Amino acid sequence: MGKKQVDRKTKNENRVHRILKENEEAKKNSVNLWRRFSAYLIDWLLGTFFAAFPVVMLNGIALNMSDMTDDLLVVPYPYNYIGGALAILFSFIYFVIIPWRVWKGETVGKHMMNLKIVKVNGSEVDFKALVLRQMLGMVLVEGAMFTSSNYLREMLALATGEIKIMQYLYYLGIGMTLISVILVIFTYKNQAIHDRIGETKVIMNIKNTVPNIRKIV
Repeated sequence: MGKKQVDRKTKNENRVHRILKENEEAKKNSVNLWRRFSAYLIDWLLGTFFAAFPVVMLNGIALNMSDMTDDLLVVPYPYNYIGGALAILFSFIYFVIIPWRVWKGETVGKHMMNLKIVKVNGSEVDFKALVLRQMLGMVLVEGAMFTSSNYLREMLALATGEIKIMQYLYYLGIGMTLISVILVIFTYKNQAIHDRIGETKVIMNIKNTVPNIRKIV
């Protein structure tokens, strides 16, 4: 094989490698919004079940009723506070411990939709970032759509005796959630408020996907 043929082969190999690398990076950073919304919906449904489970069980025990409810405001003391605390703990396990210890950077919804939470620099997400993103950002700041946030509002209402505080915090959460949706859809980095708080971003987890290779020849 002549020198020119060797050079041409090497050049083609380098070109293929560059194209594969570019496609990999593009695929990681390009997250379909419907895929992200589907993951959010799955996590909302499963997170609701996880958070409500101890409250429903305690309510049934306290009231000795087969018709159980997840409303802390009708659960007698001290079961209401115990149920609220357990609901927050179960939410913490689902939204922080699972993506920290079970699937790195992935809740159940993101795992099913092949998405992953990473730091803004692309490194693996850590415990601190998950706590800031998932609990402070999603549950506390946004929080209108999550059952654990509702339990926090109910516990605050029980502690203060002021029911209207629940409504004010709920409307505030709706506003913050809408802002997050706008940021995800219309900003370049697609970072919601909780992403900015945790200094994270959501990318495609390309381990189990078929690479979308451009035409090489």
